[in-house]
Amino acid sequence: VYFYPRDGTPGCTLEAREFEADIESFRRTGVTVYGVSTDDVDSHREFADEEDLSFDLLADPDAAVADAFDVETKGEFVDRVTFVLADGEVKAVVDADTMNPEGHAADVLEAVERAAE
Repeated sequence: VYFYPRDGTPGCTLEAREFEADIESFRRTGVTVYGVSTDDVDSHREFADEEDLSFDLLADPDAAVADAFDVETKGEFVDRVTFVLADGEVKAVVDADTMNPEGHAADVLEAVERAAE
């Protein structure tokens, strides 16, 4: 479950594209990728269509999911962080640079592989 600030912004678009580029590697390890932001369902639908994303984006307009994961919010935006979950437990937390998320998906994939060992 990766949290990101906003649909369609340069950093969030880069991050989504990187998760999509690695999606088959995630799936081979049994992982389902979900992106979460405070954007609404329509925004997510448009963003997913524009970027041809094959994973689900979850709308969290009141940041309730972010709060449940203890993800910090700044105004309408959530911090950029990913939680690797298995069997109902958090196995890893992977922080990302809010302004430059390049390489975040690869870091998450590494954390997934370590958690599977």
